[in-house]
Amino acid sequence: MIFQGLENTGEVPFHTVYLHGLLRDELGRKMSKSLNNGVDPLEMADKYGSDALRMGLMTSSSPGNDLKFSNQRIEQTAHFANKLWNATRYVVSQGTMDDGRWTTDEQTNPQSLADRRILSRYSRTVQQVTQMLDDYQLGEAGKVLQEFVWSDYCDWYIEASKTALKSEDEATREATLAVARYVLDGTLRLLHPYMPFLTEELWQHLNGWPSRNETLTADERSIIKAEWPAPAAIDAAAERDFELVIDIIREIRNARAEAVKDAPENIKKEMVGRRIEAFIAGGPRTAMLKQEADTMARLARLDPGKLIIEESLPADQRPKKGTTLVVGETEVILPMAGLVDVDTERKRLQSEADATEAEIGRTETLLSNEQFVSRAKPEVVQRERDKIAAAQERLSKLKERLAVL
Repeated sequence: MIFQGLENTGEVPFHTVYLHGLLRDELGRKMSKSLNNGVDPLEMADKYGSDALRMGLMTSSSPGNDLKFSNQRIEQTAHFANKLWNATRYVVSQGTMDDGRWTTDEQTNPQSLADRRILSRYSRTVQQVTQMLDDYQLGEAGKVLQEFVWSDYCDWYIEASKTALKSEDEATREATLAVARYVLDGTLRLLHPYMPFLTEELWQHLNGWPSRNETLTADERSIIKAEWPAPAAIDAAAERDFELVIDIIREIRNARAEAVKDAPENIKKEMVGRRIEAFIAGGPRTAMLKQEADTMARLARLDPGKLIIEESLPADQRPKKGTTLVVGETEVILPMAGLVDVDTERKRLQSEADATEAEIGRTETLLSNEQFVSRAKPEVVQRERDKIAAAQERLSKLKERLAVL
């Protein structure tokens, strides 16, 4: 190819060669007709989509190493594509602004901490992905994009921005929508080398196609001709502050799940959905946390009227029975009465404790029978001893929970 290029054009046809590993089957064997372990890419594309197949393979590889093919990995990427589709559909459904396009960071006017944080995280992602692609770290760049879209944009930013997008203040609503569209527009451009068909479709709808097709120039009708995103300023303070908000929400969610993990499904469903009260000692971050109270209340399912945020909480203001969570310099106290129905939960735990004690008694009686111990197989005796040890541990935990209640 080099010789032909020089002979026919007088120019070197390419300067860089990218060497990648082999695609092997799930057992690590080389695909061959004799083993009948090949994968038909057309069948995979029909099942999961060509973009999911392309990105699934690219993000599963690392330079210089062979790749074991995994249907599960391709399926996960198909779920990612669905997530991206739904996120774009949601943003488009929020309406358009007069010119219908946001292509530069100067056109965004962040109104909230969530806005500032997503713009900063987006800028970091642009920097990382661009550098990784320049270094031919194709798989790692794709993983960074997947994490940004799934976690930063969909799980946190879209959820945090829903209040602003439903605001009666038109200026707040339009500013939030501008940020959401700007970040999504740039993210689709970053993803285009990995998922060309999906990003083309979504980008055109995001930017007014087909209703504005006649008013767009030829260069504006396809993402493949759009400029590659450029990073803007990094707002480390916004990232740090919103990460604290995220950590608090996660800790509250985990505490609620832990409190009802052993409860029957009907009780668990009712308690997880209930809005509860919370006390937060924010220390030096109190002012910021008060500004984000609505976000925490909505995403952690707290009662806005019973969410108390102060710099510190004196001992006489703290609930006597509650779960205390420490998140950095911040302390979160959740009254036990809010996490569970105390009377119902106490009865349930006592009933379970009684049943466990009865089980321990029966097993102890069995093990105290010398004839059983001497005649039974050793593995049977050991199984009974393991059973009583597990029951005693379970009883200890039940008593601890009862003591808290």
